[in-house]
Amino acid sequence: MNTKRIFYFLFLIIVFINSEYCFSNFSQDTIQINKLIQEARNIGWNDTRKSIELSILAREKSTNINYLKGMFDANQHLTMCYYITGENDLGLNSGFTALKVAKQTKDIVWEARISNSLGLIYMNLENYNEAKRLFSIVLKHHDKKNDQKNLATALNNLSNACLYLKEYDNSLDYRLKSITIRKKLNLENDLGDSYNDLGETYSILKEYNKALYYFKKCLEIKRKYEDFEMIALSTMNLGKTYLTINQLAKSKEYFSIAEEFSKKIHSSEYLTIVYENLALVYEKEKQFSKQAKYLKLYIENREKLLNEKSLESINNLQIKHETENKQQKIELLNKERKIKDNEILLKRNQIKKQRLFMWFLLFIILFFIVFIVIITRFFIQKRKAHQLISIQKKEIEDKHIEITSSITYAKRIQSAILPQDDTFNEVFREYFIYYIPKDIVAGDFYWMINENNTVYIAAADCTGHGVPGALVSVVCYNALNRSVREFGLTDPGKILDKTREIVVQEFEKSNEDVKDGMDISLCILDINTNLLKWSGANNPLWILSKNSDNVLELIETKPNKQPIGKFAHSTFFNTHIIQLQKGDEIYLFTDGYQDQFGGVQNKKFKQKQMRELLLDNYLKNMDEKRNIIHTNFISWKKDNEQVDDITILGLKI
Repeated sequence: MNTKRIFYFLFLIIVFINSEYCFSNFSQDTIQINKLIQEARNIGWNDTRKSIELSILAREKSTNINYLKGMFDANQHLTMCYYITGENDLGLNSGFTALKVAKQTKDIVWEARISNSLGLIYMNLENYNEAKRLFSIVLKHHDKKNDQKNLATALNNLSNACLYLKEYDNSLDYRLKSITIRKKLNLENDLGDSYNDLGETYSILKEYNKALYYFKKCLEIKRKYEDFEMIALSTMNLGKTYLTINQLAKSKEYFSIAEEFSKKIHSSEYLTIVYENLALVYEKEKQFSKQAKYLKLYIENREKLLNEKSLESINNLQIKHETENKQQKIELLNKERKIKDNEILLKRNQIKKQRLFMWFLLFIILFFIVFIVIITRFFIQKRKAHQLISIQKKEIEDKHIEITSSITYAKRIQSAILPQDDTFNEVFREYFIYYIPKDIVAGDFYWMINENNTVYIAAADCTGHGVPGALVSVVCYNALNRSVREFGLTDPGKILDKTREIVVQEFEKSNEDVKDGMDISLCILDINTNLLKWSGANNPLWILSKNSDNVLELIETKPNKQPIGKFAHSTFFNTHIIQLQKGDEIYLFTDGYQDQFGGVQNKKFKQKQMRELLLDNYLKNMDEKRNIIHTNFISWKKDNEQVDDITILGLKI
């Protein structure tokens, strides 16, 4: 018998033995796999790491016997577990594997389930467009099947994606549809979650009364179900909303409740937010000792939170390492069991066949030993690389947190120097301030001084935006203050001349050739006589007024075409004197609004459309005008990035 015939004969023996074994054990294996997956699901939210370990084992067993349902269920549940732990790269790998199985079997129910899980992973990754696409697929499936409960969940997920994409109308529409279904199905606890999300949407839209209403509805339901995590979240949202609208007593009341329940659930993250906001409350009340107390608590909890995240990252790596070792041990035990089974079956055969089979089996064992050695070395190298990447990632994240915290604190300092609402309320019966920085801090600022019935007010645009613009704004703001308070100037043209002189002197101290400065529109208004003096650097003055024939006009006063700063052909700034009438409206602004790209043709908004917007809405009150200006800006900009800081002051005489 030649060698080819021997190997062919051995091959037939192995096929016969394996087919008999697989047939008798396939059903038993699938039952074991399904039990593993069910156990993993039962503990998924309480012991996620154990759930991951069971799912990996179920996935391995399913792959060994090509059990497609087990492969899909294990990978789908792993995707949800990695969504909970934030291991998004692993979640995507499991999700794409499950999606491949769903498409292979053409099972649309499986495809909808895994599309929803992948959508949640993409929400973690802040890829909201992809999340929206996947949730839309899920929505169509449940709508077609008339599965109302899952349809409500899909609508809520789609609403969250639209909210982060700033598609506020779509977000509200989906959220309200989800609420309607949950009311119809009497899913009260789920309704509580929807009400909190709806409150956050209205808070972003600055519709604070509606936001408060829905946060309170959420709190009412969650108290009933003793959902401590959602009680902490909803009271924290109530506290932040009341702080925003300056109802400080209410804000403190809800932050106290949020603190109590955050401690119950041991959430350093929530406590960090609560203490930061309580510090802001006491800062507004000028109770600086209490502000210092809560700032200290905020810093302590933030450090604790960072330490917890670092410890969690270390534990995750350790658990992953232990899981991989356990899996390798299970694989070795399974292989040993198969070897023993094969040995028992071989003894029933003839002695000659048994010897030949043993030689062949020895070859297989040697092959697997070599294979396991190679794979083990590969995983060790991969783990080392992963640990290095994790360390580098943490360093980058720490730097990012540090920089962002510094810039956010700088924003609070910048906000503190801007005039408050009380200052405007003392002078103007109606007004609005539309101030939208492009970044956390801004190059734009507005300025106001009220002394002896004379009001100095300006809107300024410094070179650049973000941190560079904010630094220039500090120099220009101080120069403007010095021109009035230190040098006692009361003529707007002379104030701008002196401001330019101070700014140029400040920047000439550097060895660099600094040409930064600002554009500004500066008014001085006599409250008793309504006599207005104005001067401008590149930025004009607009006045809405009715003429002698009672016809509405927008009167523009042109600025000097030169900045506050170093300029080759600088001249003295002109002062314009205008007698205002009761009911006239003054508009001071920077160029950020009219320079925004958008619309159908993706062009600049321009001053012409801004004029028409103000004229068309003349009869509206100032609060309504601000809302119209904001809504128009969002509609015009759409998905475009904001190009510059925006400042518009509307003042009614």
